[in-house]
Amino acid sequence: MIAQQHHLPTQVYYTSAGPQVQIPLQQVPMATAVIVTPVNFGPHAQHMICPHCGSHIKTTIETETTWLTHAFAIGLILLGCILCSCLPYLMNSCKNTSHYCPNCNAFLGMHSTGPCK
Repeated sequence: MIAQQHHLPTQVYYTSAGPQVQIPLQQVPMATAVIVTPVNFGPHAQHMICPHCGSHIKTTIETETTWLTHAFAIGLILLGCILCSCLPYLMNSCKNTSHYCPNCNAFLGMHSTGPCK
C-alpha cells in the first residue's frame, strides 16, 4: 500500500540574499480526552457532573426495598417484636438508594445496603 502525500502550498519570495522558499506548517487537529472516573454513590444525594447531559447536578435519589428489608422484618417477627417489624421499611439504611440526574432523568448509579452489595 502506497501512502499518499499531501503537498502544502509553498510561497517563494525574493530578498537581497536571493529567492527564499516558505513552507507553511501543517495544522494537526488536537484530540480531546475525556476521563471518566467511577463514582462511589452513598445513601445521600451528591454533587457531580452528569455523564449523560454534562450538567453540574445534585443527584435525586429514590430508595427501594430489597430482600434484605423483608428479611429484617421477618426476623423481628420471629423474635417476637411484631410491632417493630415495620421499622426496616421506615429506615433508609435497610434499602437500596438509586441516584438519578434531575435534568435528563438518567440512572447514574446505586448504593446497596447489607452484605450482598
